[in-house]
Amino acid sequence: MPRYFFHIEGPDGRQVDDEGGELPDLMAARQYAMGAARQILSQTVLTGGAPDGRRVIVTNEQGHAILEVPFKEAMANP
Repeated sequence: MPRYFFHIEGPDGRQVDDEGGELPDLMAARQYAMGAARQILSQTVLTGGAPDGRRVIVTNEQGHAILEVPFKEAMANP
């Protein structure tokens, strides 16, 4: 099973995911990224913050970016 890494990028820099996770395919990785963005957003909103242009960058095992999920997209799509 492929391993995907989920980095959080925003105005303050990048939080690097060094562990990643094994998921069956890119669709599963996208769903995981959406869930991660929503979880982070929920904490941000509770403290009065906003998405601020943050996004989840999904990379493959070779370190190539293969998907980007803007936090605003995670808010808009159930």
